[in-house]
Amino acid sequence: ADASRRLQRGLLPPRLPEIPGVDVWAAYHPLTEAMDLGGDFYDVWSCGPQRWALAIGDVCGTGPEAAATTALIRHTLRALTMTSNDVDALLQTLDVALADVALDTPNERFSTVLLGILTADSGALWLDFASGGHPGPVIVRADGTVDVVELTGSVLGVLPNAVMDRRRIALEPGDEVVLVTDGATEARKGQAFFGMEGVAAVATAAYARNANAADAIEHAVFDYGGGRMHDDLAVLVLHRRG
Repeated sequence: ADASRRLQRGLLPPRLPEIPGVDVWAAYHPLTEAMDLGGDFYDVWSCGPQRWALAIGDVCGTGPEAAATTALIRHTLRALTMTSNDVDALLQTLDVALADVALDTPNERFSTVLLGILTADSGALWLDFASGGHPGPVIVRADGTVDVVELTGSVLGVLPNAVMDRRRIALEPGDEVVLVTDGATEARKGQAFFGMEGVAAVATAAYARNANAADAIEHAVFDYGGGRMHDDLAVLVLHRRG
């Protein structure tokens, strides 16, 4: 279990970057303490002057194969974002890389990924993001409105010519963007799922308390499941101060 925890920490970012005017919060909770490594991950990094990238995803399976795919995704995206900010094209390239690896281990190397690029431009903050089969974000606005962004897009590493779903939003002062893996949305109480509605409700309540939404969602999912997890969980939150 100790070796598993050490390896899992190595697959997550050692620290979150400082983004001027933006709080970055994250939470990660593995399904078990056993040697089976989970496939959920998140990452945030600087990718140029006044530009930061973020990613969250869920790799198929557990164990060493999932860990290897997680490492491949994180490091490939970090390298690609140093030369381009086209989130759609970047996910297309990642899809090709995963498909090439999957030739040796079919049906074991696919993943959902949401990739975002945050750009500061003359006081404005723009977030461009694209999804390869991953749920869209919950956006809590400073005026109290909440938007659950529905995204489609193909799972990566499986189909040729995968299709990505791309959006652009302005991040105004006080706005908050919440990203989760299906460890949150598919948490169960009997036959009922926590869902994106549960994520949005907890994020909104945390916002009203000026609290860390990532921690609040982790605790809420754990409680909803009766004190246990049904899957690995990753949460990533951007909150523009203001």
